[in-house]
Amino acid sequence: MLNRNLDVNDYLGKMGQNQPIRLSEDDIKDLSVNLLREWWLATVQALSDLAGEDTAIERLIPYHTNAAIATSQNLPALFNIHESSLQTDYYLMTVIHELMFSTTGRSYWRGKNEIVAMVDDCSTKGNLMALCKAVCDVGARALSESFCPGVDFRLSASLSSGDQSCIFTWRDKKSIDDGDRSERSLEDVTIDEAVRNELSRHFFAEMWTFSTRAFLDFSRDPSNVQKLATYLHNSGLATGLKLVNKYGEFADNDSPTDIFEALWSMHHPLGRFARSSTTLECTIEECPFSDGPVELCQQFGSFFNGICEGMASEYEFSYDRMITKGDKTCHWTIRKKGEAAKEKPKEEAIEDPIKRLTNKFIDGEITKEEYEEKMAIIKRHYPR
Repeated sequence: MLNRNLDVNDYLGKMGQNQPIRLSEDDIKDLSVNLLREWWLATVQALSDLAGEDTAIERLIPYHTNAAIATSQNLPALFNIHESSLQTDYYLMTVIHELMFSTTGRSYWRGKNEIVAMVDDCSTKGNLMALCKAVCDVGARALSESFCPGVDFRLSASLSSGDQSCIFTWRDKKSIDDGDRSERSLEDVTIDEAVRNELSRHFFAEMWTFSTRAFLDFSRDPSNVQKLATYLHNSGLATGLKLVNKYGEFADNDSPTDIFEALWSMHHPLGRFARSSTTLECTIEECPFSDGPVELCQQFGSFFNGICEGMASEYEFSYDRMITKGDKTCHWTIRKKGEAAKEKPKEEAIEDPIKRLTNKFIDGEITKEEYEEKMAIIKRHYPR
């Protein structure tokens, strides 16, 4: 079991007799936030690809509108923003964009009653029209109207529309701008690093949950849900290959379980781990995603199987219990392929037979033909 008083590098440094794999402190900080951002963006990409941009925007907007209104009520107090004005509205928006999109290349113009911000780059690279529309246009306008109703907000250009920059405008509704615009150096937003990391984790965890719910609003068809999982698997594969490329491959007698424990602990610090020379097990009794859909756990599984494929292809990740499925705890194992899984302890059965059957199909335990045959029987004998 991981000694919580031990620095992550102390035990990661023991891995690999030829070329030990070690995560730097910067890598640990970046991964804890960037993985959640990656899962969020991958889920939105899956929704856009499968449903089309217009449907994706339609499904995402309600979630991001509600999130923006909640943000307008909670975030200002954290940054001591207690007044409604052109300047404070601009400041609050800039904080959010900095947290969520790591925006760079900003420049500003300010007239007497207007502020214009131009952003040349962001973490989405302008590749997700649905996200730009739901977050930076509709969501941002909802936040502005909720916190600062005297200010008119507009997104007049965006990278996702093919423009060279994203252009945001805040204008006092009661005044006409004097037209005397000049480029000015407004005070940059500075956020304490610890606060930034904590807020970003909360933001991206919620955004990922929202985008997953939006996907399920579009379709709960098992084949589409499986396609969603594939996006997360590919994300895990890319992450695993990136780590191997940076830190080297595992030695023959080494196990990748240490690095999996470190990655998991970034988002589930209360997990209880048990290990052998070739396996890692984790039991989770409290999870920040426990109220979310079961598909979140399935995406976790797909991502970590992608990590296995990229870093140590002889290993696999497998759930046998999920709180989101109705189990009392979550439990997963990383083990070498072909090793028998431990017998699942008996727990209360899941009451909904349709949900249970669907989960079996999603997990690959039954074929499509078996799924359709059993579903027909359930619908005849267990009408809802």
